[in-house]
Amino acid sequence: MRGKKNRQLMEKIREYKVQLRVPTLKDVEEKYRHKLIQHETTQMAVADLDRYFKALDESLLQHHSKKVEEINTIIRSLWQITYKGQDIDTIELVSGQQEGQVSKAARSYDYRVVMKKAGAAIDMRGRCSAG
Repeated sequence: MRGKKNRQLMEKIREYKVQLRVPTLKDVEEKYRHKLIQHETTQMAVADLDRYFKALDESLLQHHSKKVEEINTIIRSLWQITYKGQDIDTIELVSGQQEGQVSKAARSYDYRVVMKKAGAAIDMRGRCSAG
């Protein structure tokens, strides 16, 4: 009885060894380790790209704000030289993100010209012939 059971066990072991030599199962631990490393590396790259995107986005916003301020400085200077009326102190360019935008990647801005009198800003569109 024992010999028969032993033979059956040995036969099963032989079958399992043959199955383990099949190309799909051969070196499965090494393949798993390789895929795990690949997955972790991809996750790290995604995190790095996300940080890069946020830093670039912030830098572009700062640059945009700086350029709008430079334009406004030039407009203010030219306005004081050319406009002799007393009803408008100055005009300036105002930019803002369009309403309802969710995606930062597809960001666009609305620009408008406002006139200022005693610190109050009023849209020029529809208020003057140049608006």
